[in-house]
Amino acid sequence: MKSISKIVIFSSLFKLVLSPMVGLGVILLLQIEGTIAQALFISSAFPSNRSASLLALDYDNYPEIASSIVILTTLSSCFTVAIVIYLSKLIFP
Repeated sequence: MKSISKIVIFSSLFKLVLSPMVGLGVILLLQIEGTIAQALFISSAFPSNRSASLLALDYDNYPEIASSIVILTTLSSCFTVAIVIYLSKLIFP
C-alpha cells in the first residue's frame, strides 16, 4: 500500500459506514427483530474480504486498489464493527 487514493477512501467509507446504514434500513423495512436483526446488522459492517482482491489480481483489474481497500477496511473495521455491535444492542434489544 504505497498511498491512499480518493477511490480507496470513498470505497472504504461506503463499505464501513453506508453499508450498515443501508442494512439497518432494510432490516427496519422488513421488520426483522431480535437476534436475527442484530446478526444481520453486524454482518453488514464487516470489512471487504480478500476474495475481492484475489479476483482483481486474477483478472488484472486494478489489483493495487482492491488490495488497498481490503487492508484499509480491515484495519478500520476494529472501530466501526465495535460501534455497530454497540448500536445493535441499543436498537434491537
